[in-house]
Amino acid sequence: MKNFENLLTPADKAFLKQLFTEHSLEVTNKIVAELSSFGFEQAPEKYLTRDEAAAKIRVSLPTLDKRIEDGLPVRRNGKKILFTEREIDEFLRRNRTG
Repeated sequence: MKNFENLLTPADKAFLKQLFTEHSLEVTNKIVAELSSFGFEQAPEKYLTRDEAAAKIRVSLPTLDKRIEDGLPVRRNGKKILFTEREIDEFLRRNRTG
């Protein structure tokens, strides 16, 4: 099998990456819904601490706090703030610039 990556321009690669990213959540949700209809359960959510969430999206803790003010969903367990990977990914997709 030939490697066609060398035939793609950087713009082509960026377009394909964006296209895949935009539609992967939609496809994933359809697959999960279909599997659920057959009785398969979705894996439990993975929760991240503030430090883990900041590391995942490569920002400082003050910038993470700004993202929370901008609508990044959080879960509170007493004083502890938790995030789900899925909600972080969805927030980043919705708020992507450029």
